[in-house]
Parts: sequence; C-alpha cells; structure tokens
Amino acid sequence: MSELTHEPDLLDYAAAQQAKESAIDLVEAGAGEDAIARGCEDVLRLVCGKTFPLTQPFEFTTDDVVWTVKFEEPRAMGAVMRRLQKQGRIEATDRTRPSNSKTCHGRPKRVWRFKQ
Repeated sequence: MSELTHEPDLLDYAAAQQAKESAIDLVEAGAGEDAIARGCEDVLRLVCGKTFPLTQPFEFTTDDVVWTVKFEEPRAMGAVMRRLQKQGRIEATDRTRPSNSKTCHGRPKRVWRFKQ
C-alpha cells in the first residue's frame, strides 16, 4: 500500500480559483480576441434570438450555446462567459444542470441567467 502524501494546496479554494482564472486566461489568449468576441455574440444571439416574450429571466448552460449556435471554439467558453459576466450581460446562478455532452460525462454545468 502506498502512503498518502499531503499536498498543501489540494483543498485551497483561493489557489483553485487562481488556477481556474489562469487556465481561462491561457485559453482566451490562444483563441484570440476575434473568437472570444464571436463567442459573446453567439451567446447573445441565443438569448436575444428567442421569438417569445421573456416573461421570466432566461436561463441557460454553456451546453445550450454550444449545441444551439455551434460555437466554433468550445474550449474558450469559460473566457466568453467570464467576459459577458464582467460586462453585466449575464450572471451566474447557484444552480447546475447535468451536461448533455457526451464528452462531459453528465457532469454538472453552471446555470447562467441573462440580465435584461
């Protein structure tokens, strides 16, 4: 039996958040400004392209965006959502939904809300 090793940052929330932000920064830089801008447009097209009146706040996951508008760079979705959140266009809810994506193996996906 192997001995468990202690990793000081294993359960460090601040370190985990920093690692997430660093990874999103790298993907954003790799995708380029044009791809991120088009991704933001894709998300807004999904929300604003609804033909029915939005009587309740429109909620969605990144799966909805990827499958509805065929987002060209799914790996950059975190950068797109972060940008729209910083712009005040969307907000994160405290809920998740299981992913419909086979590659995500049904993992929970954050539910986002469009801010009108």
